[in-house]
Amino acid sequence: GYKERAGGAAFAATIAGPLHWPDHATDEPLPMEDLGDGSYVFTFTKTAAGFYRIVLTLDGEGYAEEFVTYVNPNAADVALSYIYHNVDERLDIDGLFVGHAGLMQSYKLQTVDRYYNLRTAGGDAVEVFFAGPTELGAEVHDNDDGTYTVRYLPQVSGNYTMSVELCGTPVCIYSDTAPLVRQQQAPP
Repeated sequence: GYKERAGGAAFAATIAGPLHWPDHATDEPLPMEDLGDGSYVFTFTKTAAGFYRIVLTLDGEGYAEEFVTYVNPNAADVALSYIYHNVDERLDIDGLFVGHAGLMQSYKLQTVDRYYNLRTAGGDAVEVFFAGPTELGAEVHDNDDGTYTVRYLPQVSGNYTMSVELCGTPVCIYSDTAPLVRQQQAPP
C-alpha cells in the first residue's frame, strides 16, 4: 500500500487487559484523534502492569488488526517497597533482625510502584547503612528484576541500627538502640 494523505477514515480501537487478569480482559474503547493527514492517534493510560491486547478496526468490519503491547511498572514508590528474607540463603537464621558475628547475612528488597505493581527492572539507588559498636557495610546487588540482594557480614557482636534506603529515602529502619549514622559501604 500507500499512505493515506487525508483523514476521515472510520477507525476504532479497543484495549483489553492486563491479559493475566481474566476478569479485566473485556474490550474497552480507546479515544482516537484524527490528525487529518492519514494519521490517527489512539491513547490510553493503564495503571496495572502487564500485556494488553489492542484491536484496530475500520468501518466496524472488514479490517481488523490485533496487537499486543506491554505496560511497564511505574517508578519505585518507597512507601510500598519492602524487604523480605532471601530464603535460598537463610540457613535458619533471620538475617533481617538477628545477625551473628562471622556469619554472612542476606535478604532482598522488592521495589513496588505507586499502583502496587512489582517492579521488573533494576537501576534504582539502594543503600544500606548501619550504626553500632563498629563500622559495618553492606553489599547491594541489583538483580535487574526489581529486586536487590543485600548481604552483610557482622564482625563484632552488639546492637546495630540498620537503615535500608531507596533513592535516598528510608524503606525501613530496624532497631531503636542507637541513632542512625551513615557508614561506608563495604566494597563489592
